[in-house]
Amino acid sequence: MLDADKNKLIFDLLQAALFQKNITLPNNIDWNQILQEMKIQTVAGLPYEWLCSRTVLDAKIKMYWNQIVVFQVSFWVKLMHEQELLIQLMRKNNINMVILKGAAAAIYYPKPEVRSMGDIDFFVNPKDFQNACKIMIENGYRSVHEKQTSPHHIAFKKNKVTFEVHKSLSIIARNHVGNHQEYLQTLMENGLVLAEQKKIEHWEFPTFPRLQNGLVLLLHITQHLKTGLGLRQILDWSMFVNQELDDEIWKTEFQPILQKIGLETMAI
Repeated sequence: MLDADKNKLIFDLLQAALFQKNITLPNNIDWNQILQEMKIQTVAGLPYEWLCSRTVLDAKIKMYWNQIVVFQVSFWVKLMHEQELLIQLMRKNNINMVILKGAAAAIYYPKPEVRSMGDIDFFVNPKDFQNACKIMIENGYRSVHEKQTSPHHIAFKKNKVTFEVHKSLSIIARNHVGNHQEYLQTLMENGLVLAEQKKIEHWEFPTFPRLQNGLVLLLHITQHLKTGLGLRQILDWSMFVNQELDDEIWKTEFQPILQKIGLETMAI
């Protein structure tokens, strides 16, 4: 299968699974090749249920694909449990926080549990940053590196899960957004004050409001343009747009800010 044909098929499968588009599958598909590429792009779980409903996978590839999805969903449940414990800890200590990406992106997917998850990122006000880190250490969260010099976050591990506590978004802290670092930081801190509670099944968690949550997903794409962009980052923004944006919200809420920071064209 040529790369162009493989890529088109992957896009078609994602359209069918996420947006209920009618597609026609070509003949003689190398499903192992498709699966391997979707694994690399961390989107393998998304079309699995749709493929099973079409009975197009042979027994061997279906079993392999199923193992990947089962592992992914199991890890998702573990992350959501650990996230809940973290939220309770921060709440107990009166530290306002919001989840970044992860569950805050998964809420826009028809089946959140098949959106691949890696770690738990959360944002706190810079004035609470040192206290949040201290509380985590006191409660068994282990610093990933003895000497972390990042200006925007510190990573911890507990129960084989990585947690990153942020006082700024990476792309903002590294000043990759022109002269708009202070503007965007203030926007995020204001969003923290207006945090909203979201829910997936029985798990509740705080997220940024629509504007800031969407900007986080878009800025995440911008960040990965230099480090390696995958389909998951693009899909997170696409699913957000599908659920949250219409012409009016775009024109009044998003477009002026994206024009100001120079990301309007990329967003479109």
